[in-house]
Amino acid sequence: MPIYLSDLLTAPGLDLRLHGSAPAASAPLQWVAVTELEDPFPFLGGGEVVLTTGLRQRTGAAQRSFVDSVHRAGALAIGFGTGLSHAKVPAALLEAAAQRGLCVFEVPYETPFVALGKMVADALAADHVTQLRDLLAAHQSLASALLGGKGLPGLLQELSMLLDSPVALYQYGARLFTTGARAESGPRQRLPIATGLRDRCTLMIAEPYLRPDIVAYAQSLISVELSNQARRRSRERAVTGQLLADVVAGRLTGTDASMRLQAAGIPMTG
Repeated sequence: MPIYLSDLLTAPGLDLRLHGSAPAASAPLQWVAVTELEDPFPFLGGGEVVLTTGLRQRTGAAQRSFVDSVHRAGALAIGFGTGLSHAKVPAALLEAAAQRGLCVFEVPYETPFVALGKMVADALAADHVTQLRDLLAAHQSLASALLGGKGLPGLLQELSMLLDSPVALYQYGARLFTTGARAESGPRQRLPIATGLRDRCTLMIAEPYLRPDIVAYAQSLISVELSNQARRRSRERAVTGQLLADVVAGRLTGTDASMRLQAAGIPMTG
């Protein structure tokens, strides 16, 4: 699961002290950045907790400028380490942060910054592993639906359930399959399916839908299946053509010819 600022603030053993009101629900933490720069804005990407000891924040103006820089970068909070450059979190910094709705918490001298960074990094790594496992499970369910005898209809039904949204597949302008009318009307996304043929195959998905990460894999499976079907049809036509040529030329006659023509789906007339 993602890690949020509230998780960090309440983590046992860190002894973090929140200044001001508790943070509102926010986006997951993206990283922990440690800086003593006066203007860290160019080096932040948003979503971080910014840790500092205020080494260069000796004046109220410098402290307010630092808060402004962090806020403009889209950081979620400032963690101020006390006991080194400052005995307590500066009032000017707290005031500036409160004006911008930026959370500030105190990191006591006994709590190393690396402990906060490790907690966030471990949580991000665990979340990434969970996402990969979920994605692999979705890939396996799509492949099993296609290869387990259910074919394209089974794959599309499984995709619809994974996305929690109706889907429809079109080829040569004709609908091959749909899991609901909403896939063909209202807001929907049109995704091309590459088959190597000029068949203008399109996958339609009703919007909004969940888990877009599995759509690309579904596109590749559909592409491979349609390409295989096209090759099978081509081979069948070639075999049937050769059979008819043999019958017309007299190379295949009698019962053998009759049986092979019926096996090819060509009805015999008296």
